[in-house]
Amino acid sequence: MSEPPVRRLDRLCVVALVLVTLGYGTYVEIRSAFLQRRHTDLGVYLRAAWAVREGGDPYAVTDENGWHYSYPVLTAIVLVPLADPPPGTAREPYDVPFPVSVALFYLGSVVAFLWAMHALARALDETHPNGPAPVWGKRWLWNVMWPFWICLPAIGSSQSRGQVNLFLVALIAAHIAAVLRGRRAAAGWWLAAATCSKVIPGLLILYPLLRRDWKCVGHYVLGMTAGMVLIPVVALGPTRAFDATTAFIEGTVMPGLTSKPGRLSRELTDMTATDNTSIQAIVHNALHLNRDTRPKVGDPRAKVAHIVIGVGLLVVTFVLVGRIADERERAFYALGGLTILTVALTPVNHMHYMVLAAPVVLGLVHREQRVRGDYKWGFALWLVVVVHVLSGVLPRLPFAPWFEVSRDLGLAMLGTLAVWWAGLVLPAARERRAVRAPRVGVLARLGRALRGTRVAGS
Repeated sequence: MSEPPVRRLDRLCVVALVLVTLGYGTYVEIRSAFLQRRHTDLGVYLRAAWAVREGGDPYAVTDENGWHYSYPVLTAIVLVPLADPPPGTAREPYDVPFPVSVALFYLGSVVAFLWAMHALARALDETHPNGPAPVWGKRWLWNVMWPFWICLPAIGSSQSRGQVNLFLVALIAAHIAAVLRGRRAAAGWWLAAATCSKVIPGLLILYPLLRRDWKCVGHYVLGMTAGMVLIPVVALGPTRAFDATTAFIEGTVMPGLTSKPGRLSRELTDMTATDNTSIQAIVHNALHLNRDTRPKVGDPRAKVAHIVIGVGLLVVTFVLVGRIADERERAFYALGGLTILTVALTPVNHMHYMVLAAPVVLGLVHREQRVRGDYKWGFALWLVVVVHVLSGVLPRLPFAPWFEVSRDLGLAMLGTLAVWWAGLVLPAARERRAVRAPRVGVLARLGRALRGTRVAGS
């Protein structure tokens, strides 16, 4: 079957994507660099990068809003070329003006996301009857553009806040594509790069661990050693690297895991510090609906619920993904599902993290048009898309009566979990309709998911 031609509507979608990107970029540029106060988190990254360059402590300096850096030091090291000196500090001739840094970061984020969708689509297309989709062909446009539009609320939120999430999507996409192609060493390094950027993708190591893919695990360990130890030691020196890692663990990791007060409690880890939409925060908020009397320290019952629900979601992921017959799709949806669970299971979660649902969204779009062959969606996919988009839009309407309660009860997170569920159920459901498979027990399905043979090329 030949590829259908690109229609006028497809071209209009491309034009709209370009216009939205440029128009929203102008808005982000103004609110980030040209207002009385910088409305962006990018200053936090670039101020930490300046501290790295000048021999200071990246976790001690603050941006113009008084916010501290809270990520692994590797991200600050990578951003040293865009370092932003504090007010009153002499600027070097090679210092990039902050407005230029905002523009470069914004455009780089958009390119990273579109490349991620392209890379994943190419990896999935390797078993397509028509071969890889030609660039700028109809199938390629569908695979790249539709995830952009479906995830637009989270993309816009991430961009307006100057967050690194779109780059994180690209690193995770590179990891998934490497797994599908059987490049286990590269998969380990890509996953290590993602983990060293924002920690939470480390959950994806469960997949190679449970499949006993020691080559991938070994290269992941090497990558983590390089990103968390060797590069910081070279960039900062042994003493500063040790102090920086200690500050990150004590200020960000431990308070998030234990709910004990830490250096960043008021900015990040307290239950009332931000609009946290993790499972723990949703349960905590449900137990204490009144914002005025809500405790800032996590309710112990919420912590227990977080652990129980989290373990349950992980088990359900591997049980359901075991029902997908195709090994490449099984690997794809297992890793995509775990990517979404990194958002749900992290103790501190924000709505712009929901952009990490993009790999599963792309998988569902790709599979729908491949199986149906008519570039139309079935009712189930439409329902998931509508739920996901609405759950991302409604909590961002400050004038709406449901504004506070939708944020407190994690509507955006619940809508993203609908995508997680669809990625585990819809592919297997279509296969069951095509071929009536014998019934298999839950434990047997879990074993099948974990013992499955490696994907092609491994």
